[in-house]
Amino acid sequence: MSKKIAALGLLLCLMLSGCSVTGLVVKAVYPDQKERPTSVDESILQSVQEFSAATSVELLSENDGNMLYSPLSLYYALAMTAEGTEGETREEMNELLRVDQTDRFAQNCGDLYRRLYRDQEGHMLRLANSLWLQEDVEFLESYQDQMKTNFYASLYSVDFGAQETADQMGRWVSEQTGGLLEYEYDPDPSKILTLLNTVWLKDAWRTTFGEGNTKAGTFYNQDRTESTVSFMHSQSMGTVWKGEGFMRAALPLVDCGYVAFILPDEGVDLQDLYNGEEKMTELLWGGKAQGAEIEWSVPKIRIESTLELAEYLQEKIPTAFSMIADFSGMLEGTEAYISDVRQKTYLEWDEEGLEAAAYTEVSVNETAAALPGTSVTMNLNRPFLFAIMTENLPVFVGRYDKGVEA
Repeated sequence: MSKKIAALGLLLCLMLSGCSVTGLVVKAVYPDQKERPTSVDESILQSVQEFSAATSVELLSENDGNMLYSPLSLYYALAMTAEGTEGETREEMNELLRVDQTDRFAQNCGDLYRRLYRDQEGHMLRLANSLWLQEDVEFLESYQDQMKTNFYASLYSVDFGAQETADQMGRWVSEQTGGLLEYEYDPDPSKILTLLNTVWLKDAWRTTFGEGNTKAGTFYNQDRTESTVSFMHSQSMGTVWKGEGFMRAALPLVDCGYVAFILPDEGVDLQDLYNGEEKMTELLWGGKAQGAEIEWSVPKIRIESTLELAEYLQEKIPTAFSMIADFSGMLEGTEAYISDVRQKTYLEWDEEGLEAAAYTEVSVNETAAALPGTSVTMNLNRPFLFAIMTENLPVFVGRYDKGVEA
């Protein structure tokens, strides 16, 4: 597998005035296995699932071609932002993030972080956060403490007008993604805060395909053309979920969950499957389960996506993008607003396993016994959806509708 990997991070910048880089103030100490809770509050799981379904179906519908999106990364970046808002701005953020218990929200995010975080050689799901604070702007200590305690955020005091700040941020992103993401930022003295979230996932298939089982074949593209691609073949016992117009099956990973593949039935257009939040929820978690022997035919893929999210989010949290935004939960005596949001993602898988990462930018994430004789073919030779799931939450959601020439 190629060593190149993008990171899906989320960079949130509040625009205002400000003008020596003093650097690191607090360095995050990431959780270890002993801190991993056995369970988390059901409300945060439900919130992330609902947010993931709603945003995935909308972003998949708005963007053409092969694409990749990390609901988990966007969720955590917006959650950090929400913790610094008050009043109507917080109400809009809560609605977007599907939050009911505001007083427990940060703690629940912290528990989920500790539950998801993995860092073993070859098998990892690393979530990292950082706050870049304009050095002459006063940020509430209570907000900074919350970011350190429940979001494991490193804190930096910087001058956004200095090139050294841009270089520092680039080094941080590189460190959090193993040197596989190049982050670009131009100095901007009007910024007063940047929040960065990165997600880096790397794992192996529990049962590998093996080099000898990869052969060239035809992929039938969404635009009615054809491509010759490399298909990985294997056979395994597993569970298949069948719903209206689709079939879903999953390939387990060693430590970070599984990859769910959603294949439309013959004659069903992929885009007709995700026509609403309820339908996306069914695609990811619904359907009738049955055990079967599965004949796998999976294309080797590599996807890079860039999503410009400001316009999309402005419709959902308009106050946060306006001059009346209320960030009094993080700032004292300073008015601010969100001005831009972008997310970049990268994914590649081969016979051995997969690597995926995310970075997002804003300029203020039943098994069943096999039935005798049942056999199912998952021939992914036409447009399909997929989701990389950890703890039953979609870390990445993607669409593959145009084959890449082998």
